[in-house]
Amino acid sequence: MLHRICRLGATLIIFLLATGCTARSVQPELVNIQQARAAVETYHANGQYLHDIKIIVNDLRKHIEETLASGKYTKPAIVFDIDETLLSNYQAEKEMGFNFRPRYWRHWVNLSKAPAIEPVRTLYGYAVSKKLTVFIITGRKASVRQQTIKNLKQEGYTQWTRLFFREKFDEKKSAQQYKTAVRKQLSEQDEYQIIANVGDQESDLDGGYAVRTFKLPNYMYIIH
Repeated sequence: MLHRICRLGATLIIFLLATGCTARSVQPELVNIQQARAAVETYHANGQYLHDIKIIVNDLRKHIEETLASGKYTKPAIVFDIDETLLSNYQAEKEMGFNFRPRYWRHWVNLSKAPAIEPVRTLYGYAVSKKLTVFIITGRKASVRQQTIKNLKQEGYTQWTRLFFREKFDEKKSAQQYKTAVRKQLSEQDEYQIIANVGDQESDLDGGYAVRTFKLPNYMYIIH
């Protein structure tokens, strides 16, 4: 699934600094890992996570409405990531102690039981109803293609034009390089206009080839 992973510690230092702690020097202020984990659990448990998702989804829906109404694009498309975008792995991350454990991750993916992120699933259905061409670009490896497709379909994601997995020849690329190359192909070779690119990582979104990007919150890990 994950390429060049920076797990909970670095991510949550940033999170907690942003929510009230300030650094006194060039070095970041260290945060107790146990407190950091508790902060993320509270963020999910108290409804703030879904609240923040809904705000972004509402903005995205408005963008789709306005863009399609403009009639400016002849082959409009939307791109989605999977993990922490279409599907939530919060249960698995919590069980791993917010530390990536490859064996457990493989077990989790093989179960095909990651739940949909409900506001995003609703938005996905809206995009399909508006005849937007849907592409899914995931950092998951092609070896888990069938498990992933099963999971997506069970959670109501049943319509897309193409689903891209990281192939063997992509494995030396960073996540940003890989995903940018796919969007470039869709834009330049296939002549789609990607009016929205949706993901939970900066590496999902950086690199261009999208009219607008929409970043969903993820305080559990960073992928470069």
